[in-house]
Amino acid sequence: MEGADRACTFIENAAELFRYNMRNLDKPVTIGDEIRNVENYMHLLNERFADRIEFTMTKEEKVLDCKIPCMILQPIVENAFIHGLGDVEYQGKLGLDALYHDGYAVISIWDNGKGMSKEKIREILSSDKLGTTEEENRHEGHTNGIGLNNIISRLKIFYSREDILNIYSEPGQGTEVVLRIPLNE
Repeated sequence: MEGADRACTFIENAAELFRYNMRNLDKPVTIGDEIRNVENYMHLLNERFADRIEFTMTKEEKVLDCKIPCMILQPIVENAFIHGLGDVEYQGKLGLDALYHDGYAVISIWDNGKGMSKEKIREILSSDKLGTTEEENRHEGHTNGIGLNNIISRLKIFYSREDILNIYSEPGQGTEVVLRIPLNE
């Protein structure tokens, strides 16, 4: 019975994450739904990796009802953890900010991890630069770039715009992925 409450909370969060992942991906959700999914995911990470990662979040009510494609934010957070913080030796910090700015929901997912080069950013943002075989697309047991490329493609189709997602990073300085989602006010 020791730790039963903690185990119960872990199972509830895992079940919520699983249910969310099983929904119909072609139907839009709200930013609030996506943030709840990230919270469930982060709870699982914190249980597994205890004090290795510090997660912070800021959200403004004004953006929470904005429609967004399903399964956009959690994979970006997962990439930040795996590729940015996965093998750092210091306290990892990961954050999500969902704020209103000039008619947009501006969502920033950032980490204080190892960062990446400008060339790597161009590779990720350009679908034709991804490797063509599974071997070329693997990185330390994880796919490299395909998930993010899928997100970028889905955002471009959903919003009929090219300027929805941007990546800012420098080697050794962490990474920030910024989404600028137009609000229909």
